[in-house]
Amino acid sequence: MERHLVALWLSATIIVAGTTAQIQLEETSELKQKALEHTLEKFYSSKEVINGFALVSIQEATETEFSAGTFVRLQLKLKQTNCNKNNRARADCKVLRNGREMSCYSCFKFASADEMVVSPFVDCLPAHQLRKEREGMRAKSCKYIEDKDESGLGFPGVFSFSKSYA
Repeated sequence: MERHLVALWLSATIIVAGTTAQIQLEETSELKQKALEHTLEKFYSSKEVINGFALVSIQEATETEFSAGTFVRLQLKLKQTNCNKNNRARADCKVLRNGREMSCYSCFKFASADEMVVSPFVDCLPAHQLRKEREGMRAKSCKYIEDKDESGLGFPGVFSFSKSYA
């Protein structure tokens, strides 16, 4: 009896967490939603991913404006469902209680004029494998994307100036 109550509580928690993530997603900007789409597209393009995953939570979603575009950073938790990745959008896909949990961290720099992705970084791995070193690598990679040279994004003379040092 006690086991059934724990299982019921756990499934209710997952459903509530999924609902919370959806509410947060609806409240996010268009660029954050685009970044989420790009993150999931990159995640599902991997040959190692066979199952579908549900968005459990958005742990971080930041957006920073730059002179020539916008930088977006996301940190997500995904949980395995009973559907495969090709049928992941079906309404009858259910989160598996003992399914794999994935941690995804992504950063994108969008050009302001057409919201085209200029620089992407996506890193997804099983949540139990996330270590401090990996978190440091993720932060360093995103900092690189954030600070990356914006040549070609509307700064006149940047390209020719940088070529003069080559």
